[in-house]
Parts: sequence; C-alpha cells; structure tokens
Amino acid sequence: MKRHIWIALFVLLSLCACGSVNIEESSEPIVSESSIEHTLTGAENSSNHSEEESSENETIFEESEETSVGEDSEVFLESSAEESSLPEVSFEECTSEDVSSEEESSEEEPYIPLPENIETNIETKTARVILAQIEKIASQYKNVSIYYCDTATGYYYSRNTEEKYSSASVIKAFYCQYLLAEKVDLNRKIQLTEAKKTSSSGRLTKDAVGKWFTVKDLMKYAIRNSDNMAYYLLYETYGKDGFNNYIKSLGLKEPRLYSIEYTTLGTESAALCMKEIYRYAENTGDDFLVKLLKNTTHNAQIAAGTEAEVAHKYGFQDGKNIGYHDVAIIYTEEPYILAICTREDLYDKNSSEVFVKIASITELLHTYLHQ
Repeated sequence: MKRHIWIALFVLLSLCACGSVNIEESSEPIVSESSIEHTLTGAENSSNHSEEESSENETIFEESEETSVGEDSEVFLESSAEESSLPEVSFEECTSEDVSSEEESSEEEPYIPLPENIETNIETKTARVILAQIEKIASQYKNVSIYYCDTATGYYYSRNTEEKYSSASVIKAFYCQYLLAEKVDLNRKIQLTEAKKTSSSGRLTKDAVGKWFTVKDLMKYAIRNSDNMAYYLLYETYGKDGFNNYIKSLGLKEPRLYSIEYTTLGTESAALCMKEIYRYAENTGDDFLVKLLKNTTHNAQIAAGTEAEVAHKYGFQDGKNIGYHDVAIIYTEEPYILAICTREDLYDKNSSEVFVKIASITELLHTYLHQ
C-alpha cells in the first residue's frame, strides 16, 4: 500500500507545484477521485478477517449474546471499475528540490481555506489539500468525528471534536491503563460470583461463575476479546473514583465514569488517552497493554486502512446512543494516534468503510509531513 501512498502524494505535490487549481473559485475537490481511490483501494486489499474476529461481539452490556459480529462487520469497499490513470512514478522522482520549491513559493500563493469542520496546526498547502479530501470523505457518513496527532511533532487535525458519543468498549483500554499506572497487583485473584455476573459474549460465560481470575487475565479478556464480564469484574474491584482522578491528572475532563454502564467521550479526549498509553509504554518499557491492543480480535476498521502495526481498541453501542468507534496507535516509523467516532451501525455491511478510508488518507498526510 505504501506504493499507492507515494503515487497519490506525488500527484498532490504536482498539483500544488503547478498552481493550476483555485480552491476558492471551485467547490470541486482538489484531489481527483481517481488518485484518492487508487490509494483507498489498496487499503481494501489489506483487510483480512480471522474466524476468531468474526465471532466477536463486544458491546458493553449488549442485549444479545448470540449475534455474530464478523459477517456484518466486514469491510465492503467498492473497487473502481476503471484502471487508474495515475502515472507510474515513484516518490523518489519527486526530489527535495520540488518540495523546497513548494515551500519557498507558498507565501506567494493564495491562502487555502480549511473546510469548516476541520481544525489543525498544519499550514502547508499540500496538507490542506489532503484535509479537504478527508472532509469530503467524512461528510458522506453518519456523524463522523476524527482526531489525529503526531507523537513526534505535535501536528494534529480534528473534525467535529465537540460531538460526544457513548464510549462503548473503548473505555476498557483506558481503564486498564489506569490500573497499570496505579501499579495494581496483576497477580491478584478475583472471583466471579453470581452477584457480579453480567451479560457477556466474550470468554467469561455463565459457566465461569465460581472461578477465580487474576487481574492480568481479566485485562487480557477485556482488551483482546472485549469481554464485558472481565471489565465488569475489574470495575467492581477497583471502582470509578480512582479512574476519574487519574483522568483528571492527565488534564482531561473526560471520559468520566458515573457508573459501569455510562460514560461519554469525544475524539480528542479519546486520542489523548491513547497517546498516554503510548507514552507510558515508551517511558517505562512496560508494553503489556500495548501488546494486548496489537492483538485484538476485531480489526475491520483503522487497522484495515494501513499496512503498519496498529494497537487499538474499538467499541460498539447499539440502541438510542448508537456508536461505532476505533482509537489507535499506528506504529509507522514516526508513530501517530488516530481516533474515529461515528454513529454508524456495526451490523450494516459497510459500517467499517469510513474507518478504512480515513485511516488510509491520514497515513498519506502523515507520510507527507515526515518526508
């Protein structure tokens, strides 16, 4: 897929260098559909769901325990009917002279306005071209919010960050990070009693009542299998107050737990919590949680839009507060964070499509910022 990224980026740089497009005079996208489709189609081919993934259903307190996630959550991207007309050019042919030429002339070129829903601290013309295309893609789906941040440079872009969503199972990753930060005893054993049992479609079923589990095992089930009962046992043992104080210590107002069943968050806070997971692993060398996040059973979203290694947690909430989300650390040469929240329905066959497309074009942007 990197070949597609370099080709699409070369086309973008060529458009910017020649100055042949005037954004303010036209509502048409600067980047041609064929060039972006060429990149996104490559992302489609990277999606490969395992049988274990297909059987997962991880909604927090989801009513049905028997519905299978897999077939309904596969990515069904439509392939282009025609061959792309992009030239067979490697990125290396776009020399540093071309890039510096663009930077030198950028002050003389007309200012490129950002789409209304996008905020960023990235100023280059090419980046804004890509951001315009991201807005076009996101606007075609249901209440899409996005937050991207570069762990090395501090670059970010966001879309609709004021929108709030039910956190669903995304909260499990942040709760487990809180336990690590508090240095709880991972070997402590917790018993599953009848009183502590809740609905679960994961590893801990009703047959597990009476059995003992270590905190470490419960964290594995809560993250890798998104097991509701495992998370419930952790919550019942360690409560909400410590977690809320931990979130406050990070300088964040959310997510804040009111009960086991209720919390909301936006993409910025979700991304910053995931960034803390990344920072903690890098600074302490304790990558236990990151390893779990790299080996989850549902990978139809952001992970399907990149060839890079991805540590992520997804969540789905049905009913009145429907939401389908994914928050990820993408381990490219310079890692970055991407959070995407939507009101898509997991059971719609195309529900993961927006994640794949946004992840693919965000990687294009990230690659450009580090070339």
